[in-house]
Amino acid sequence: MSHDPLFGWLVDFHIERNLPRALRFFREGSIRDDDGNRYRLDGENERYYGAIIISDGENIADRLVRIEVIHSDAIDGYTAIPTREAFMGYLGENLNRDGSFVYDSVNRGITRVAKVNNEPKALNERLKGSDLRFDRRLPPDFIAEDGSIEVKRTNLGLKTQLAAELTYAFPDMRIYQIKRTPYGGLGMGKVTQFSGQGLLQEFFFRAVPEKEGYSILGIHRQYEPHEDGIRQAGGDRIMGEYASMPYTPDMTKRPGLADRVRMLFRPAIPYAATL
Repeated sequence: MSHDPLFGWLVDFHIERNLPRALRFFREGSIRDDDGNRYRLDGENERYYGAIIISDGENIADRLVRIEVIHSDAIDGYTAIPTREAFMGYLGENLNRDGSFVYDSVNRGITRVAKVNNEPKALNERLKGSDLRFDRRLPPDFIAEDGSIEVKRTNLGLKTQLAAELTYAFPDMRIYQIKRTPYGGLGMGKVTQFSGQGLLQEFFFRAVPEKEGYSILGIHRQYEPHEDGIRQAGGDRIMGEYASMPYTPDMTKRPGLADRVRMLFRPAIPYAATL
């Protein structure tokens, strides 16, 4: 399968579109709900858009229909997204709260599907009797930064379960998410990429208190196969040099916030090196 830049593009979307939207509700180190409360780790942050993208070659849609992940009438033609700008525009126009998409990695075309079946019977039959274990396809701190929540099916969202299972059954698939399940104190979810090994890479935000206000850090992690499942390859990659530009609540009211965010999080992930 040809390499594609979707993970980097999704990280850009999360930084440039989702973060400014959510920062309007930033108070005392975290994004708040309508009642002023922090988002729970088992809840969903509705302040921004989530997405799942299932990627493979030209026949990806047919394969997903055969294993009952999508319905045959759910495909509404492909849109070419040869560039980052085309992808950002397409996603911005086609996301509501949560969006599901299929991506043809050969022709670089994407289509939105009306609904993804998170528990397809055909996939479950294929996995019956397998040695699939979620704690071998995800790191122990995948759900909570301190590792306090066990990585098992009942603690994972349905789309994350599907991503882990599909890539186990079909190792050539790649599945990407912008998760709305909060991770860490800021209350925003991760960007993830799954491959045949399980989690391949992830990106998440971290709010760090400064003398005045907070810095918003972007953390990038990559993973590699290991005899016990997967392990982190190298250390955390902190995206950008911006500790000297703390965020305070009134900053979210100033014009040009999206430009500030773009500046803070450059340079972006080098796609060719990570995919």
